[in-house]
Amino acid sequence: MNDKKSILISIILIFIVLVVLIFAVPQNFEVAKDLVLEETYELKDIIIESNVSNIHIKHSDEQIIKVKIYGDKNRTKIDDYDKLSIVSKVKECKIFCRKNKIASIEVTLPKDYDYKLKINNDYGNVSVDNFENGIFDVETDTGRVTIDEVKNLKLDVDVGDIIIGKINNKLDIEADAGDLTIKEINLNENSIINIDTGNVKINKTNEIYFDTKVDVGKVDINNNYRKSDIELKIKLDVGNISIKN
Repeated sequence: MNDKKSILISIILIFIVLVVLIFAVPQNFEVAKDLVLEETYELKDIIIESNVSNIHIKHSDEQIIKVKIYGDKNRTKIDDYDKLSIVSKVKECKIFCRKNKIASIEVTLPKDYDYKLKINNDYGNVSVDNFENGIFDVETDTGRVTIDEVKNLKLDVDVGDIIIGKINNKLDIEADAGDLTIKEINLNENSIINIDTGNVKINKTNEIYFDTKVDVGKVDINNNYRKSDIELKIKLDVGNISIKN
């Protein structure tokens, strides 16, 4: 009975992923080449909103924010008030498209940037350099997310793999479909990983307790510190958990 239930769950989840990939993802992309904005701003919280963009958050030694956008000038907007709001939209079609444009957003921040940065991107890859004091909130429908190092990370991904170098304090990850790989975590606050379909692999950790639940899959943990005050809850519907700490 359990085997039949597991097979049924797997079939349903695979079907959902296929539907998302077929109907929600444009089939061909042309990278926007028109530089529509290149400006600098004072340090503050940042909000980035886009429908179709590759977003790169880079670090430098300069104590300013640099923004460079390749995309559609008429659909690009910047508001510089108490927060820096960056909006970049491109015209898109989602079903049986011959070609679709994808914008490119580059934001350069100082290495010690300790403000909050929020990204909301419908489609495209997101990459973040090393910001050991940074507090990042990333939400994307479809695309790969790569994080080198941040202090706190809140992440919500519908479809896409997630690769993280290091988390220094707290994480909260929600994903529908995709694998999660983390090289190192040093958690000081309780954290959560919740993935519908995908594998979770974590390497180096501090002495924390892993509260794991997998409906269909296996759990392999080298060291689980049950007396720790810090807890990382990991829940998977279908997938494997591997912690090689």
